[in-house]
Amino acid sequence: MCGTTTVFHPKSAIQRQLPKQAVGATITHAARLCETPPTTVHRIVRQWMATESVRVQSQCEQQAKVSTGLVLGIDDFAIRKGHRYNTGLHDLRGGTFLDVIPGRTIAELQDYYQAQPIWQTLNPVAVVMDLAQGYHTFAKETYPNAIRIADRFHVNRYVTDTLQTMRKQVQKSLSPFAKADLKQHFRILGKRHDQLTRDEMVILK
Repeated sequence: MCGTTTVFHPKSAIQRQLPKQAVGATITHAARLCETPPTTVHRIVRQWMATESVRVQSQCEQQAKVSTGLVLGIDDFAIRKGHRYNTGLHDLRGGTFLDVIPGRTIAELQDYYQAQPIWQTLNPVAVVMDLAQGYHTFAKETYPNAIRIADRFHVNRYVTDTLQTMRKQVQKSLSPFAKADLKQHFRILGKRHDQLTRDEMVILK
């Protein structure tokens, strides 16, 4: 148009389209839709993810940094169950995953925060975590003005586990029929009250 020549680059078009096809699908499926070899799809998607993940993380970091009601979530997850753990850092109100911190000990968390200055600039109003003393000590030192909150999942798990322990102790003193009846309905003790059926509420009572 207007004396200029438009050149169409098939490769660029494929590179823009393939990631959209691959999100939520398999490489094989995306390759079939785009009529492109799976190896090519895998290479292009991998390159796209490398740049896209950096862009999204930067966007999430900035959102957390300017938030006036930031609520951070700190929770560990297993890389190798019982042997190796990392820690996830979340913006709970923003609904974003901010970063993965290698390890979960106080020393590991402190070392990582020293190496990542952006996390030191955050000003959360609250930090939500499990009941591990290390996390509470770390949060108190790093964000002294934030309210520390024990997350509901872990509190509920500890209460439920204790309740089941008491049930097992009580069962030992019951008659065989009552013991079997209590054991048969043990799951009711762990259900939320608003999720109980009418029959289960009668049994529980």
